[in-house]
Amino acid sequence: AARVNAELNGLDNCEFIAGDVLRVIDDIEDKPDFIVLDPPRDGINPKALLKIINYGVKELVYISCKPTSLARDLETLQEHGYFVTKACA
Repeated sequence: AARVNAELNGLDNCEFIAGDVLRVIDDIEDKPDFIVLDPPRDGINPKALLKIINYGVKELVYISCKPTSLARDLETLQEHGYFVTKACA
């Protein structure tokens, strides 16, 4: 869906990578402007979250369907310098 939407909106400078963060993040050659995270209901694997943090991307978009796992992951992200700029329900 993301690729189709990007094409419909004339965005040709996007790359979409789907998969287990623990496996795919090490294969990213160029540092992206931001990462969109859409983890399973239980949130991001703590090791994967640390890989994302260590990767040093400037901005994250976090999509969550479970407030408790979101809160846990946000706490870790905030401990490492990230902060929430917008939240929607």
